[in-house]
Order: sequence, then C-alpha cells, then structure tokens
Amino acid sequence: MPSQMVHLAVAVKLYEYDKEEPGPSFLLGSVAPDAIHMRPGSNREDKKRTHLGITQSGVDADGIIPGFVRPYFEAESTEDVRQTILGYAAHLLTDYYWLQTLNREYVDAVAPRLSKEEIRTLYYRETDKNEFRLYREAPWRPRIWDLLRAARALDVAPYLTAKEISLWRERVLTWPEVNQEQDVVPEYFTPVKIERFINEAAAYVKHHLAEYREALRK
Repeated sequence: MPSQMVHLAVAVKLYEYDKEEPGPSFLLGSVAPDAIHMRPGSNREDKKRTHLGITQSGVDADGIIPGFVRPYFEAESTEDVRQTILGYAAHLLTDYYWLQTLNREYVDAVAPRLSKEEIRTLYYRETDKNEFRLYREAPWRPRIWDLLRAARALDVAPYLTAKEISLWRERVLTWPEVNQEQDVVPEYFTPVKIERFINEAAAYVKHHLAEYREALRK
C-alpha cells in the first residue's frame, strides 16, 4: 500500500485542483485506516476489515465505499465527522488505485525471481526511501504537519477508535525522525513514478468523491 506521505500528497493534490487546501479532519481521515496497526494483537484480517476488503482480488472499491460513506452522512453528523469519513474514503480509493497500478507493475516485474519475503523487503526499502524524500522535499509538508496535529481524532465506528487514530497520527508525524534513511536508489518505485502516481490518484479520488457527494444529495 502507499506510504503515509503519499496519502497526504494525494490529499494535497486533489484540493489543489480547486486552489484550496485540505482541512485537518480530512487529512487525519486520509491516514486513519492504517491506524489498525496501533491495536494490540491486530492482524491481516483486522486490516482487511478497516480497508473494507479492498486488498482482496476481485473487489471493486468504488462499489463498496459509497455504502461505507452514506450512514455517516445520513446521521446527524458534524462537519468534522463528514470530512474524516471523506478522507478515510480517499485513503481507500488511493490504496485501490495503487494496487491496480504501481504495485501490480512491481509484483509482475519481480515475482519470477524473488521470494515473497524478498518482494516484501525490497518493497519497503524503496517505498521508505520515497517517504524520506517527500518528507524532506515536499513544499507543503510543514503546513500539512501543523494541520494534522490540529485535527481532532474521532471514532470511526465500528472500525477504529479515536485513540487508535490519534496514536497513528503521532506515528505518522514522528516516523521520519525516529527511523534511519537507507542509502538506496529505488529501481521500481522511482521518484518519477511516485509523483506520477500522486497526480493520477488525486484525479481518480477527486472524481469518485464528487460522485459520492452527488449521490448523497439525492
């Protein structure tokens, strides 16, 4: 799945279309699904649940996500709740697009010669390198860090608690400071490919979120 910096970059880019910036709740929602890692004893099945099963082959994310969004909008929810949920949906759409594009290209390229563990190790080595690069070079990063810190964590019931989401936010904010950058030159997840993915994913997410909003008005 894309790194947290990529998810935040997609959030920034999709708002840039309208010359705006994402709000704190949308930003926190856009990293929230991975907060399952903060739950003691969580496993892959738990992550599948918080990601609505989109990691499974044959699942159509756009066919599932509207049903996830609607109950939160039909309830008497606050704008913070709605923005958190839209950010959450943006995360899932970005994950889905990643699986269909860069991740599929990567697996197809290396699967014939690497074991599953080697595929995983190389994947994280290259995506972590991009995480550090974006942290250092993205001009929006300091501002987005401030907004993310300001966001009020909310429960996304029945999937995640506010505490889990808040703990994950702290992990996202501090990860580049507590981990060591490796001397790696990405071969498969190059900066050019990552930047292209961010642009394409933002357009994909923006299109589908607009569809969801329109459907919710009916």
